[in-house]
Amino acid sequence: MKLYGWPQVFAVIYAPLISIGIFGNILSFYIFRKMKKSAISLLLSALSLCDLLLLFFALPLSCLCMLPIGNMRTLHSIQSLMLIYSTKYLYPPLVAAKTASLYILGAITIERWFAVFKPLQVKARCTYRNSVRTVIIITVFSLIFNFPRFFEYRIVKNEYGFLDLDHGVLNAKNDQRYFISYHLVLSTLVDYLIPFIAMTVANGQIILELKRIKEQRQLLTISQEKDQNTTKMLLHVTVFFGLCHFFGVAVKVAECIFDRQATEKEPFENFVEISNMCIILHSSATFFIYVMYSSKFNEYLRSVFNKSADNSVKSDDPQPTPIAKDSNQSTGPIIIEMTALI
Repeated sequence: MKLYGWPQVFAVIYAPLISIGIFGNILSFYIFRKMKKSAISLLLSALSLCDLLLLFFALPLSCLCMLPIGNMRTLHSIQSLMLIYSTKYLYPPLVAAKTASLYILGAITIERWFAVFKPLQVKARCTYRNSVRTVIIITVFSLIFNFPRFFEYRIVKNEYGFLDLDHGVLNAKNDQRYFISYHLVLSTLVDYLIPFIAMTVANGQIILELKRIKEQRQLLTISQEKDQNTTKMLLHVTVFFGLCHFFGVAVKVAECIFDRQATEKEPFENFVEISNMCIILHSSATFFIYVMYSSKFNEYLRSVFNKSADNSVKSDDPQPTPIAKDSNQSTGPIIIEMTALI
């Protein structure tokens, strides 16, 4: 296998990362939907779904179309077509899924803030119905905000008669007003700075409050202790989010400071790719944070695998041979034995 450049190197890294992330988010979504209906379980299942969609869209766009899997011309033409159609139709919903994931994580932070600072109001304010409304609003907002990206590229035929990508009606490369207003100002504020600053302030307050509560831990009830453990788990998720999205913020700030020619050179493009890899890493690794810090999540996870193992054993067991019914023969022992197997 020959690596032709940095995009191919990153594609090789993305392949296992995205695959593990898809599997983990499918499990997370299934487990959170199985849990008791609550505001936090709904938000976590929505977060898993957004991360799952992000990884599905990133798989062909950042991985499959760049993998150095052969030298055949037909293979490269298939990868070229995949890149063309993925950039046109999958790039906008991918960014929309990232925006939705970001703001759902912000909603989770707000819910935890109320759980820590306003425990008597959390049940009245952070209800399941309000969480449904929040997820719907975030989804609609994410789609509308990223809708202009559908018009940044168009599929055309080049001079050789092959399909190719060209800049669309909204040209971020040549239209300076669109680039500055949408990509630099709006995207930097909406996609990074506003939620990043809000979550940093809220999580900072939560950390200080948890330290204070830790000193009075002997006064907490079992229910309050479980609530604090959930808050700690989600705190790790949001801190991990901040670390992984730091490169994205740095890229946006660099685009505001340096001129366009500097941002189109290979070192900066590699830095952008590292930023993308960190975002994919965040979407792929939240499952492992749930496993490490949530005992309830682990209980449901074990029940999923135990159920699948039991079903496998049942399918491998031979069917019992029918026995002629005898009026003098008791069926009690047979019933007990079958119950033990279940």
